[in-house]
Amino acid sequence: MRIFLLFLISAVAFGQNLKTDWQKENLKGKVKSVESVAYRYVGNEGKKEPMSNFNTEEKYNDKGFKVSGRRFTNEGKTSVSWRYFYDDKNYLTKVEILNDKNQVEESLKYIYELDPQKEEILGYDGSGKLTGKQIASYNEKGNKISELSLTADGAFLLRQEIIYDAKNNILEKRFEDKEGKKVLLKYVYDNKNNIVEENYYGEEDQLYGQKIFSYKYDAKGNWIQRTERIYDVERVVTERKIEYF
Repeated sequence: MRIFLLFLISAVAFGQNLKTDWQKENLKGKVKSVESVAYRYVGNEGKKEPMSNFNTEEKYNDKGFKVSGRRFTNEGKTSVSWRYFYDDKNYLTKVEILNDKNQVEESLKYIYELDPQKEEILGYDGSGKLTGKQIASYNEKGNKISELSLTADGAFLLRQEIIYDAKNNILEKRFEDKEGKKVLLKYVYDNKNNIVEENYYGEEDQLYGQKIFSYKYDAKGNWIQRTERIYDVERVVTERKIEYF
């Protein structure tokens, strides 16, 4: 399963705890679309460089669920797009990933179990061949607490465990791959529940990376500019255009 597929997979809450994508992405108001464009500033001169691979657009329906998205170049050309499918209870059932010719290259199929609360995600290539799968477990609040990534044959690739705070913000993510390598991510939030600090730890929980975030907001309280600093050496600025219903 390609890394791009992993990027698309988002947490799904179960039963009465079903969350909209507005809630999962901390969006306020009835958001219709979010367009994100990223720039990088490197070195003391602070030269601005566009980051084409990070330009995205997501569209939502009036119930708060994603309906489609795309990556686009600095010239505005779509390089990859995707679309979401739901059942009559608003559970995500399938995601299709399309190339720049609007042909389906990959797809994800979602299968749910309510007792215990589990989710299985199957990845397929354009010919319908199984390429990999993920199995996730959820707590009573509908938050994902663990996830296994497997090959199409069921071989172990990656394990993830997640811890939340009282506001259901992710505090920690622990990863372990098939070679036993472990990574820990820890998060700090502001009073708007946006991440302001992300810390990376390796073996024996030794800190080896840190990102600091700051934001500018619109009148609805959604951020429209995020500045990401990496050891004060590199600075990435993401600008968002948000359209409302």
